[in-house]
Amino acid sequence: MIISASRRTDIPAFYSRWFMNRVRAGEVYVRNPFDTRKVSRVSLRREDVDYIHFWTKNPAPLLRRIDGLEGYRYCFHFTVNGYGRETEPAVPPLPALLDTFRELAERCGPGSVAWRYCPILIRPGFGVEEHLRNFESIARALSGHTGRCHISLLDEYTKIKNVIRSHGIRRTTPEEERSIIPELVRIAAAHGIGVYSCADTEGLSRYGVVPGRCLDPGTLELPGCSYKKDRNQRPGCLCSESVDIGGYSSCPHECLYCYANRTTGRPADRFSRHNPLSPLIYGESLPGDIVTEHFLSVKARQMRAATDQSLFDQPLFDHSA
Repeated sequence: MIISASRRTDIPAFYSRWFMNRVRAGEVYVRNPFDTRKVSRVSLRREDVDYIHFWTKNPAPLLRRIDGLEGYRYCFHFTVNGYGRETEPAVPPLPALLDTFRELAERCGPGSVAWRYCPILIRPGFGVEEHLRNFESIARALSGHTGRCHISLLDEYTKIKNVIRSHGIRRTTPEEERSIIPELVRIAAAHGIGVYSCADTEGLSRYGVVPGRCLDPGTLELPGCSYKKDRNQRPGCLCSESVDIGGYSSCPHECLYCYANRTTGRPADRFSRHNPLSPLIYGESLPGDIVTEHFLSVKARQMRAATDQSLFDQPLFDHSA
């Protein structure tokens, strides 16, 4: 089983204490975003988790606690855009992010940390030339600390369209793409970094970008680990199936282009309901909750039990009792 932590919110930046509490408990509860009465219980036991995939714009808080993940396999996709507070209001300054990236790579190994430069967007004062200078500066700073950079173009989702347009943010034109993307590939290669697409439905491969899947067990060389494509992601997404343990509209980074923060409620409201001791990322278990074990957890336990029954002598914690 692969744990995604998380496409929905930045767990390393804002929920690292809660996450480590859940690791120690051996399980986490995840409320269904479409039917809030339903809650999945997901095992976090070492024997059930093949690896943990962290998505983050600031892993520094988790880095201070990372020794608690001894025995787990994990990797990071660390977004470093350098867009500034105009676009990413609460993301730390670029120099601090670069320091954190290098420290993380030194602790975990360069192969465990991928750089994300996405989404590529255009805003007042940040066009083609600014992208090329910005990318060159970041690539130079991260040279030797990662071998992968994942890129994507801005998706103007309906729920963020009004917000981004009010700030002058827009998608690149075909002409701008032809000016930016091949140069990013060239710059990255000069620093020993390969460029991979994220959900490539736009044909970035014609510019030399390698079709990529961000969540890929193959990058960690897990023996005997085989996963299907995740059917719950966008059509162009090639990622393997996983269990996401985050929650929408709960990330205080408040990036203007974020698709995960404008579905239900405001991030500050849900973050204020966060309890590091709760089994849920925000809020508490309720009397009417329907709690079931996630099917990937069940599958993982069945597979392990077939080879070593002793791993399952102890039941999972039951916080609903």
